[in-house]
Amino acid sequence: MADVSDVELVEFDDGVAVVPASEMKQIVIPSPPTVTMVPTNPRPCYIVVGPFEASDQAKAYAKENKVVFVIPKDTHPETIANAYTYAKKNASKINVKKSEFFVKAADEASMDAASEGVESIYDVDDSVELDDPEVFSL
Repeated sequence: MADVSDVELVEFDDGVAVVPASEMKQIVIPSPPTVTMVPTNPRPCYIVVGPFEASDQAKAYAKENKVVFVIPKDTHPETIANAYTYAKKNASKINVKKSEFFVKAADEASMDAASEGVESIYDVDDSVELDDPEVFSL
């Protein structure tokens, strides 16, 4: 299994995000003169609904496939929408593309919850374009 020591788990009120380390580049800010590091190459964000854990296997998949997992703490539609809102607001911090969000069901039994989650995401952000949820497995 891949080394996952550089994959961070970021906990937030409604779940956890699995965030692999990003490539960084130096940016010089002219006034006042400051050098700062910013992440490059933002990644897609998978919001995984259902029984999915931030395991070493999930960390390895995220690192290998250059994705970020956002895992809501439960399958309630409002929790899923809150997880999306967290990821969207913190897109630069967790280095995800604001235009590449995908809702995935952890198993077949979670498909209805994932579909309801998509509807609740549209309630909080009608400008987002999401595909229909699919079952995702590692």
